Formats: sequence, C-alpha cells, structure tokens
Amino acid sequence: MVQAGLGVAVLAVAAGPADAADCPPFPSDPYVGTVSHETVIDYVDRHLAGDWSRYIQLQAERIRRLDALARQNKPLAVRHKGGRVDLTGPALDRYIAQARTRLQVLHCLSGNSDAAVMASAGTLNDFATASGRDQAVAAPNSLPAAKSQPPAPQTAQAPQTARVALRSVVANPPKPPHDVAITASCDGADARIKVVNLGAPFPAPGNITVFRLDADRQVVKARRMLLAAKQVSSFTVKGQAGVTQRYGVFVDPSWYFRGQTVDAALTCG
Repeated sequence: MVQAGLGVAVLAVAAGPADAADCPPFPSDPYVGTVSHETVIDYVDRHLAGDWSRYIQLQAERIRRLDALARQNKPLAVRHKGGRVDLTGPALDRYIAQARTRLQVLHCLSGNSDAAVMASAGTLNDFATASGRDQAVAAPNSLPAAKSQPPAPQTAQAPQTARVALRSVVANPPKPPHDVAITASCDGADARIKVVNLGAPFPAPGNITVFRLDADRQVVKARRMLLAAKQVSSFTVKGQAGVTQRYGVFVDPSWYFRGQTVDAALTCG
C-alpha cells in the first residue's frame, strides 16, 4: 500500500486555513468521490492538530511516489466498490493530474496559496480517509527477471477521445450545454489534438490548453478558439525524438470558471 509515514519533518510553520469560499472545489473522480472543503478542514483539525504544512507534505510525498510509478509504467491498484481496478495509461494520468489539482486546493485552504505546488502527481489516501472512501495500493511487480533485459519497444498509444459538456451561462434563458469532443493522438513524439464542437456555437472564445503531466503542469501550447457549430479545429504539439512526454488537455471556457482538470491525457514518445 502506498503510504507515507507520519513522522515527516515539518519544514514550514503551519498557516491558518483560508476562507473555504475563496478556494476552488476539490475535483472528484470515481475512485475518490466528492470531498468537501469542510471534510478536509475537519480532518486536519482533528487528526493533525491543524498542521496544514504536515498534511500538504504527506500529499506531496505521495505525489512523488505515484509519479515514479507512472514513469516506470507500473500500475496503481485501486480498491473500488469492494473490488480492485488497475490504473494505467490515460486512466492513471487523469488520476495523477486530479491529485495535483487537489494539492493546489490544499495550498489555498491552508492560507499558503503562494507556495509552490510540488512538480509531480500522487495518490489520495488522506483524501480517501477524510471522505470515508477507498484507499489506493501500489500493485507489486511481476516475478523478477532472471537477468537484466533491454526494454521492450512500446506500442503506440491509441487515440484518446473525451466528451466535454460546457455550461451555457451567457444565454437567457440558459441553453443546453455545449458539447465538445477532444481526440488526442500521437505521431511519434508529437501530440495531435483535434477539437470538434458538436453543440451550439461558442458564446465567447475559449482556450484549449495542453500541459505536461510529469512536470509542474507546464503549459506547452494553448490555442484560443471561437468554435461555430460542427466546427473542427486541429493542432500539433511538437515533441522531442526519443523523449517520452505525458500530456494533459484542458478546455477552458472564458464565459465561466470551470476549474482546471484533465479532459484528455496521452503519452507520446
């Protein structure tokens, strides 16, 4: 089980919690569920005597550990609804990116919003504990090889397609959500992004942002789009030959605050 010991040295004085209303909500996923600000604040108060820096350090350590699992192409086994699910590839990338987003929310709640968020991704055991949900465990390796073997060539990742519903809050009365389809695929080390607007025209421009999942969410490309109905737009993110990169894609509408998440994820290289 991926755990971080509680005897972690505190490197900073714990800051007082900020007004929860000033912070974005925690993102939810099928393996963690919905976690409220109040639940986490209560957990830190009761179990860590209000020491937010300690709680954040535990999360950051788990972030480093799970990021290492992803780099080594190892699965994360998640206990879910009484069973076990092995997260790999895009599913693990999405889980990792949401963990990093939760860490950013923690910095906000702690009142230390200017602190740098750790440049990695991680598990959510403390979030699971605080919300009463399942915990995640790292899957053990297979039987060790008798001798060192050269790495097997990787199969190109299949294109990933995601549907994103964007609220239409500008119209009065409100119209049905905008329906956007994102297809992310690899051409060698390059990432190709195709965006299709399956719904009504955008009421204002929006950004399609591509960022690294194995760095501090570094944005590598952002394309501003004002899509008409049925319009298709494509662009390419150039990679470096021989270097594997993990990318996340996020649709950011300008007409309301959506909160950064991962709408599609892929690994190229």
